[in-house]
Amino acid sequence: MATIEFFGKGGLSYVGEPDAEFVSWLESCLKNGITRFVDLPDEATHSLTITEQGVSSDDPGFPLALKEFLTSSGYEIIEKHPEIEEEIKQFLAVFPDDNKDKKDILQRLPKMSHLEQTTILKGLQALNNTSN
Repeated sequence: MATIEFFGKGGLSYVGEPDAEFVSWLESCLKNGITRFVDLPDEATHSLTITEQGVSSDDPGFPLALKEFLTSSGYEIIEKHPEIEEEIKQFLAVFPDDNKDKKDILQRLPKMSHLEQTTILKGLQALNNTSN
């Protein structure tokens, strides 16, 4: 569909050639404003109230709000962290190309969540530290 890159406060751009229909839909949604659910604590009753609040594009939480909005609209979201992916590839470069774990990681890397990527990176860093 589209690859969206965030930069600065509320800035976003499309990478490559996004689907024109998706871009039109998203720009319309952004123009009208997107919302996200937030928990509001009530100290008196020790409870939480879930409410929907608007999020402006200059809000620091805008990228996460947009991700939640797109997910709730039925889109599959894959976060890209090129700096982490590159670090993982650098650590894996020392392993032979026929190493099955290396092949598996490289194959799954583009669709891994941020948590998966950082976990693998920490494991590779630890492995590197013990082998030095």
